[in-house]
Amino acid sequence: MKLLLSLFVFGAMIFCSGGTLQAQDDKLDKLSFEDSPLLDEKPPYFAVGGGFLGTFLFTNFDELNKTAATFGVGEFKSPVFLTGAQGFTAIGVIPNIRLGVLSVGGKATSQKDTTVNTTTPMKRTMEYSTSLTGFTVDYAIQPFKHFAVIPGVMFGLGTVAVERSQTTSTRSFIDPLPSTDNYFQRLDASITVLQPNLNIEYALTQFSMFRVNVGYMMSFVGDWKADRQTVVTGVPDKINSSGLTFQFGVFVGLFN
Repeated sequence: MKLLLSLFVFGAMIFCSGGTLQAQDDKLDKLSFEDSPLLDEKPPYFAVGGGFLGTFLFTNFDELNKTAATFGVGEFKSPVFLTGAQGFTAIGVIPNIRLGVLSVGGKATSQKDTTVNTTTPMKRTMEYSTSLTGFTVDYAIQPFKHFAVIPGVMFGLGTVAVERSQTTSTRSFIDPLPSTDNYFQRLDASITVLQPNLNIEYALTQFSMFRVNVGYMMSFVGDWKADRQTVVTGVPDKINSSGLTFQFGVFVGLFN
């Protein structure tokens, strides 16, 4: 009798537990185990480096060429090639903002052989030059790996100068009197520069990067001076350092 009662109780327990497991299985079937997509977060832009800059400045030489014609030398032609260097770093505090400093300069020269008093051979030289040191603020946009589109602006200070000289091919070291046939004149002025630009940059490796850049340099010219002392009036406004720029650069550092 006890054996039959024990078998009855054991069977009842199995029956009840089977029903419970079946209910749990029904609940599990209703649960969704679909994979949730992981967010692909891009790391913030980072770059720190420095390197060489080559800049073509397409400035207007129309007014300067009028002076060149009067002086008896050939015309100046754009562009003027400026060389220099730049260093920069992403600041991190503001995502994708990059700060930098740069320095560039270059010149264009026109020469012509002539004679004075129809007998003495002379060389006349006229030179245009400009140089500046600037501070850059850029914002980096990275559409895909290694590649960045970076609009920005550059603020700078520098000089623009025009030099004229007439010289003989040789001259004695000891000259008792200054020669009126040999002379040198320099006119220069300080400039303030504002240049919006657009950089296209490609990181060749983690440690090297290549850039092409297009911008427009706006220069605001101060007083012109002769030999850095005498203020010169009447200099045409279009003798300046303004114009379209096309630039390339090669840099080393750390880039993402």
